[in-house]
Amino acid sequence: MDKSTQPDTSSQIADRPRYAELTPDEERDFLLKLTEFEAAFRQTGDPLLLWEALDLVERSAQTVPYWLPKAFFRAVMQPMTDDEIKRARERWWAARRYKVVRDLRQTGYSQKGYPKERALDQAVIDLRAEGDKGVKRRGKLDEGISRREVERSYDKVKKDLERRGRESQYYYLVNKMR
Repeated sequence: MDKSTQPDTSSQIADRPRYAELTPDEERDFLLKLTEFEAAFRQTGDPLLLWEALDLVERSAQTVPYWLPKAFFRAVMQPMTDDEIKRARERWWAARRYKVVRDLRQTGYSQKGYPKERALDQAVIDLRAEGDKGVKRRGKLDEGISRREVERSYDKVKKDLERRGRESQYYYLVNKMR
């Protein structure tokens, strides 16, 4: 390859924020290697290639390209059983319900926020708009999440966060949803 030309890279590899400037030769080599890792992972599904790509990014003092977190996510999710995926989804929705209620209680109508009962009512409306369907009820039309489910999730997550702090299974999820 001519040193003055860039490798044929997708925009998901080439379009990325820069952390440290690279020389044109370093940039070309960096993009070429990332393109090779991305293509090899696409062909083989070998998660070690994702680790190698991440190592290259770190050694080159660059930011993570857009395709890499998505590929890591797919690699992590693939070996999960249906039950593990279901539990992960339930944890995510419980954390989401907690966060919606907590935020309403902190910043509702006034600086003081909504009282808990009003926050729960409003959270049901907000969560249904987001697509929260709650528990499937046998023989009933799907009306979306119920107030009772929102309150249960809120109380369960709040209690776990208070008891376990950073060790809570919800801590990361709640803080990620900022």
